[in-house]
Amino acid sequence: MALRGTTPSGLGSSRTSRTQNGYVSGLTETAISGTFSDPTVIENLTFGRTRIVTDATTNLASARFFIDPASGSETDYRFGGGTSTRSAFVDDDFFAMRDSTSETTKIEGSTIRARSYLVSHSLAEDTSFLPSGVTFCDCNYLNWGYWGGDFKFLDTSGANVNRRDRIHLATWVVGEASLLSTIQGLTGTATYSGHANGSVWNNGDIYQAVGNFSSTVNFGTPSASTVSLTNFDGGSYSGTGLTIAGVQVSDDSSVALRNSFTGSFSGTSGTASGRTGSLKGTFYAGGGNPAAEMGGRFSISGTNYKAGGTFAAAP
Repeated sequence: MALRGTTPSGLGSSRTSRTQNGYVSGLTETAISGTFSDPTVIENLTFGRTRIVTDATTNLASARFFIDPASGSETDYRFGGGTSTRSAFVDDDFFAMRDSTSETTKIEGSTIRARSYLVSHSLAEDTSFLPSGVTFCDCNYLNWGYWGGDFKFLDTSGANVNRRDRIHLATWVVGEASLLSTIQGLTGTATYSGHANGSVWNNGDIYQAVGNFSSTVNFGTPSASTVSLTNFDGGSYSGTGLTIAGVQVSDDSSVALRNSFTGSFSGTSGTASGRTGSLKGTFYAGGGNPAAEMGGRFSISGTNYKAGGTFAAAP
């Protein structure tokens, strides 16, 4: 039974037509003829084609989550667009979409019957599973949320006959990425704090975990920067060094390079012992500050363990 909730204060007051780029990550399970295998981590390598578009005139939204693995065929998830039956854009914090009928989802080149969803985190009652001492990012310029679905392959021959993929609760984060040149012009340090929200496969069990994410960024000497995840699924991680580089927004070669950073970390305590991870992210602009917030994706691996998710952090 669904009950009517309290209308949030200021609902509908901030409505922006814009395109935001970012990152997705999570776990996908694959079944051939009904038997699901252990899940794999999915994450995007191409920055520009992972985006969310909102339209304040039509009250619609659309999204493209483009997954391009290091090897193998690409995957292209499509959401919203078309008509009001596929999406609803209430305001910048509250929107939702389902599988698109105007754009076709394709996985590894195969046409798919998609039953999928995408929601902004403000629409999800997602604080009940937060560990003690963990809070979601109080972000002003980033947006993030959840997506997933059931994806049935329609192949009549080949390896994907009777194949089905399921994504339970993957995450996304988007914003307005700053130019690489503006980030390279910064000096000094800044400390960002927020959350890391990911899907976990732990020796056969799949569940969601959220921990604290923090990073002290040395813009003059990125190699001296630090990152940490604490209280993520009972463990803590830390790493030193970020590499800041440029990334071309792939659908518009005329646009100057946006910024991108990479880093790595390893387990330091608790259940994280022996596990390692990596991250890729971007500094996002807001309020006249080209590095107002940071967001991206992360993955963790260990013995009988894997996790994939996104992070968001603000000073």
